[in-house]
Amino acid sequence: MLGGKDGELVADLVREQYDLLAGEWPTGAGDVLLVLNDHDEVNDLTLYALGLKSEDDMRQMMIAAFTGSKITQPETEKWSYTEILGRTFRTVAPARLYQKIGGKWQNVSNQQAVLETMLSNDEMSIELRVCGILRKNPDATSTSANGTLLYTSALTKYLIESTRESEIVKEQLADPDTDVLTGLPFVVDPDTLPKTTAERAARLTEYVASLSPRAKAELLETMLTTHYDPATNTLKHQNLRILETVNAAMETIGSTRSEIVAWVDAYYPEYSAYISYFDNDAELVATVKTLLAIKVAQEIEERGEALYESYRNNPSDAEITAGVNAITATLTDRTEKENYVVGIYLASTELSEDALTAWAAGLSDDELDGVVGRLAYDQAKASIESDPTVDEATKDARCAAVLDSIVASFNETKKATAYQYFVPDGSAGTSYEETLAKLYVYDEDNPSSISIYVTTFEEKDKVTAVIDRYNESAEDDKKITYTDIMALLMTSVTLILNAVTYVLVAFVSVSLVVSSIMIGIITYISVLERTKEIGILRAIGASKRDVSRVFNAETLIIGFAAGLIGIIVTLLFCIPINLILRALSGISNIAAVLPVGGGIALVLISMGLTLLAGLIPARMASKKDPVVALRTE
Repeated sequence: MLGGKDGELVADLVREQYDLLAGEWPTGAGDVLLVLNDHDEVNDLTLYALGLKSEDDMRQMMIAAFTGSKITQPETEKWSYTEILGRTFRTVAPARLYQKIGGKWQNVSNQQAVLETMLSNDEMSIELRVCGILRKNPDATSTSANGTLLYTSALTKYLIESTRESEIVKEQLADPDTDVLTGLPFVVDPDTLPKTTAERAARLTEYVASLSPRAKAELLETMLTTHYDPATNTLKHQNLRILETVNAAMETIGSTRSEIVAWVDAYYPEYSAYISYFDNDAELVATVKTLLAIKVAQEIEERGEALYESYRNNPSDAEITAGVNAITATLTDRTEKENYVVGIYLASTELSEDALTAWAAGLSDDELDGVVGRLAYDQAKASIESDPTVDEATKDARCAAVLDSIVASFNETKKATAYQYFVPDGSAGTSYEETLAKLYVYDEDNPSSISIYVTTFEEKDKVTAVIDRYNESAEDDKKITYTDIMALLMTSVTLILNAVTYVLVAFVSVSLVVSSIMIGIITYISVLERTKEIGILRAIGASKRDVSRVFNAETLIIGFAAGLIGIIVTLLFCIPINLILRALSGISNIAAVLPVGGGIALVLISMGLTLLAGLIPARMASKKDPVVALRTE
């Protein structure tokens, strides 16, 4: 809502455009106004925002709108002014919805308990109150706010300040090189990013090779567990396993509507009510695919967490090999190897020592080495798994080895896909400014645009003149680029009016030429019919100039009478024309008016044209011979 001068929350222009039906004008940042249309109606979204329509009602309407099905119109609902006035709500700056959980920023808007805590905290949220109800008055020219809520610039300033005071924004402003939402650096020069599949695959290989064991472990965890975003209930990226699983599932489900609905009811009953809204089979299939992909992504993430933990806790081949080598290094001859085998089996089987000794003695050297190797492998693995002193560095090294083997198994296409999602410079398209915009961070001292409102065309011209003068002396990168909306509209209107004017001028010009010729002809006929009168005037002493003046005076009188009649007719026609204009436009003060100065000018033009048209006939009359004129009958 447009603010007024000297910090006023409501401009006089707004007060002139609307009638206050109930309540009061805003006095604080939390005060909002409800605007009714000419029929005292409010749109559905505003009713939902006011809590007068339920979420289920809006969901059904949205689904019906998207699917093209018929929207069932409810019976007319009515609310009194007192039911709406004083309704209170609370709002929180979007950046406040990000909280650091486990070292990462997460959107907690779907966590009801956390959200309620925020909204109940006056330092993190603000209370909004419907303080008044407006309706556009008949003389208003603006209709854009019909059926909506108006808020003041004070609320905007509060949200700007609250956003900048949030922890995530402070962290982002302190580190303009890194995206706090992803932990990845911003792309400085997109032209340096690899474009082809081969280039992306090579960049992935180089990136993985450059990582430390700890970084490799983190990347492995990310690759296993970042397919689904619970905050927005959407897929972060389309993993190949997800697509393959979804496509395979859709083939087994069936293609008919009844088969799909039955399958969803059996395996995912939580989605049964949702898919029942879709009447179109193609949209039903697409929706089920999306829901299934989300479900599969959740399951993959759950398995990914367990798999990652197993990679961290299970010894690597290198560790086991080192343990085996440590064991076999102590077995220097056949006797020690036989005693080692017998000792292991005595502890794990019920066979006697004599029987085991005889069996071991009968093995060839190669067979004995094979048995020793298998037993040493199992012993080394069990020993490492049960060792409580294994440090984090060793676990990171295990995950690093797994990551190296996974990347090595990827073909070029999979490597290129992994690059897009997991390599830091693969975050193409993001920038520091875009992240700030996502967090709704704005600086009043550095606006991206400024809207200037004026009340008259003269003031508009003064503003544009000031900007134009500044641009004449400013450098190219400091020039102000502006859009004069009114000038654009007026230019279009002017072009149309000029075209119409030129056509009318052409018609009027033809009419004037024809009229002038007719006046000249009439005056000439008058001269011919009054030839004897001219002779008499000359005979009694009238000069040639006197005769000319007689006819010029007559043409002036004709022009004056014609102009006066035209003015009277115009004034009479203005009465019904104004009534029609007011009825069609709905504007009570619109009127077609003939200015006094314009009327006088038109009469003078009429007299001038008739005078010009009569000059030649008057001159002809003055040159007639008196003797010849007297003989004329």
